[in-house]
Amino acid sequence: MSRSLRAKAEELRRQNEAEKKEVEETETEYNDVLEQQYIRLQEELAREMKDRKWSVDQQEQAKRELEAKKAEMEAEAEEAREKAVKQAWESKASEGSKVIDKVEKKISDDFLSFRGKNLNPAITKPQVWRRSFENEWIDKAPEELKDALETLFDSTHEDRFDLKESMQIAYAVGGGKNGDFYHEPKENARLPDDKEHKAGLKNMAKFEKFVRKMLVATTKEDNAFDEDGNERD
Repeated sequence: MSRSLRAKAEELRRQNEAEKKEVEETETEYNDVLEQQYIRLQEELAREMKDRKWSVDQQEQAKRELEAKKAEMEAEAEEAREKAVKQAWESKASEGSKVIDKVEKKISDDFLSFRGKNLNPAITKPQVWRRSFENEWIDKAPEELKDALETLFDSTHEDRFDLKESMQIAYAVGGGKNGDFYHEPKENARLPDDKEHKAGLKNMAKFEKFVRKMLVATTKEDNAFDEDGNERD
């Protein structure tokens, strides 16, 4: 009986050892296969990524960072310059537009309004001049007023009296460069300095005086149409 029990104990321990050995062999085989697969994968990745960058070039990094800071400083300086230019232009544009609006109202009240002073009853509403009259006054106009006057005449043939646009042209031709006071200037537009601005305003005043003189001088025969609606030459 004792032999049978000892044999049973030995058999059980043998089974335990056999199981442990099997597990060890499995683990060893697994680790060997895993290591081989890892080595193979490393080799494949090394071949595929042989041209890739594997380390940071500290010198190039420092150089790029320096250039980045320089670009930021230049951007800040340019932004400050653009802001200053915009503020300067807004001030000039505000002054110019106020001048035009005042002149436009005054001429309208004096000559073109039904309830105005009506300084010249020969002026029609809307006012359109005959071509020969226009050509005569364009010839009379100083060179720096001709473009503005032609623009004004063109507008009257569209049932408008566009003093606003024509005065902006007078400003630009007189030295003010960009004469559009009612819109933001285009990018990189050449904006007027203080001297040019004053010259532009001076030419606007000159144009206003010339237009008033022309309006006062207008006779009924200078209108494009007679009382019967027939067009004059």
